[in-house]
Amino acid sequence: MPINEHFESNFNAVLSSAIVFQQPVKVVNLMTDQVLAHPVYCATSFCQRMQGLLGRSMMTDGEGLYIPKCKSIHTFFMKFSIDIVFVDKKYKVKKVITGLKPFRFACGSYKTAGTLELAGQTINKRPCRPGDQLAFVKI
Repeated sequence: MPINEHFESNFNAVLSSAIVFQQPVKVVNLMTDQVLAHPVYCATSFCQRMQGLLGRSMMTDGEGLYIPKCKSIHTFFMKFSIDIVFVDKKYKVKKVITGLKPFRFACGSYKTAGTLELAGQTINKRPCRPGDQLAFVKI
């Protein structure tokens, strides 16, 4: 069964529960029926948000970090490039940045409700563009 059909009936439940997930999830682009990232972790606490990806030497292919209520990010003191997807409160993609290098800053639009940080080159392998609808799915 195509992913779009699978989520159609449970779409609102998926969207409402994803923002505070504690276990890793997978992120699916409903426009392309493709898994964008897996596993994706959520930075919800103050310490998790402050730490982010700092101190890591790399991200594995397909891995991601979702930061809710985040309209901008930085890559100061990071050791690798990342791809960024800014989403609104319904997980519709508002802005995509590929290959953001260390010691840079990026902002989403005023409607940004969360930021998905992905391993570099993820967007080149699994396309995602503004207007695409994402779903966060429990594994």
